[in-house]
Amino acid sequence: MKYDTSIYRGVFCALNAIYDENDNINTDAIKALVTKYKQLGVNGIYACGSTGEGFLLSTEERMQVAEAVKEAAGDDMAVIVHVGAASTKEACILARHAEKIGVSAVSAVPSVYYRLSEASIEKHWDTIMDSTELPFFIYNIPQLTGYDLSFELFEKMAKKEKVIGIKNSSESTCQTERFRKIAGPDFVIFNGPDEQLLAGRLMGATAGIGGTYGTMPELYLELTRLIETGDI
Repeated sequence: MKYDTSIYRGVFCALNAIYDENDNINTDAIKALVTKYKQLGVNGIYACGSTGEGFLLSTEERMQVAEAVKEAAGDDMAVIVHVGAASTKEACILARHAEKIGVSAVSAVPSVYYRLSEASIEKHWDTIMDSTELPFFIYNIPQLTGYDLSFELFEKMAKKEKVIGIKNSSESTCQTERFRKIAGPDFVIFNGPDEQLLAGRLMGATAGIGGTYGTMPELYLELTRLIETGDI
């Protein structure tokens, strides 16, 4: 299957976790915020990742967030749902739900807590991918998972049909440059560290996903415009 990667460009807001006064997911506030981002011209949403506190939410709560985001985004914005979990089975349940509600893609960190071999990490990701027909984004955030994606495993993953990109939140922009050389020009690389968006783009990142993008989207939209018009 050939996936359209042209929608993964520009600015993607890593959606904050939003709760009501009883610490329940506030779906109305989520919808309102995503609608605001859409009106401002934000290109997409990354839901239930680190900024979205995905690992602190129950499976049902993560589904509620995904549904609210997709409802507000409609077909006007790309929606990537992070389904990563310690349990491969839970990650697959979340991935199938994401596919059912019509999101653009899913993403996942390696299975956390247990120190897995790279073969086990690959199997974890492969099992998630096999559970749906959605395209997949690797999520590399070693400062939280304790595992930094090796170039060897990245090369293996990048050759898989459903793996269309990576959200690289490692603080090394040189790693982004190497990922680009390995995967080629069509592979989507999202810069993760907000403060390194410019450097990441110059080193080969396709676009950016960030938590502070949501608090000042106009700034990141303008920076992206300047990068893409060569006015930096």
